[in-house]
Amino acid sequence: MFQSIIINVFLLLICYHSLKAYIKKYIRDEIISFQLYRSVICTFIALYSTIQILINWDKFWNTPTKYVDKHTEWINILTLSYFISDIFTMICQKNKRIDLWIHHIFCLISLSLHSIYYSNPCIILNGVIMAEFMSAVSGLDAVAKYFKYGNILWWTKLYRCFVIILIRFPIWIMLIKFVLTTDMYYAAQVNCIVGSITMCSLDIYWLRLCIKALRTHIY
Repeated sequence: MFQSIIINVFLLLICYHSLKAYIKKYIRDEIISFQLYRSVICTFIALYSTIQILINWDKFWNTPTKYVDKHTEWINILTLSYFISDIFTMICQKNKRIDLWIHHIFCLISLSLHSIYYSNPCIILNGVIMAEFMSAVSGLDAVAKYFKYGNILWWTKLYRCFVIILIRFPIWIMLIKFVLTTDMYYAAQVNCIVGSITMCSLDIYWLRLCIKALRTHIY
């Protein structure tokens, strides 16, 4: 597993720097390259996780911390690798967004706890990864800010509001439901409860920022 993570991190960094080199020909802003890269990766892992849940619907609801197959394991390891590579890039860019650091570090700890420490890259993690749909528009948002396209910014903020309310909040509620209704090992219970509180707090903060932006930008 460690070998797979190292290879994935290496390949993800190559993808990012290749994209950055290409975009630099047209836009000399590293943040845009970073956000476009994040959009592609997050959209892929969120879509793949969604497909896995739909295929294994009964197993997801009945045995969320016990069901593992090669697909759930692969997407969990890829997502873990993504957060490692993303944190590395954030360090290099001297990123000072506290909210993003809290999000990434908590996700890294959670994925590592189950996938590595307990050797259990279970399907419940796929459900949590669906929350990354919010980053699908990060690239578009960065481009719109760069070129000052206020109308596009308005739609990206609206999209984020919908994702927070219709996807992310239900995921955190779902985790509490799993704690109350399914057989989980203790670490998973604690992780679900702390995760729900942490991510809900971040989502409330992000939702307020998006609503403020919607009120500010003229469409």
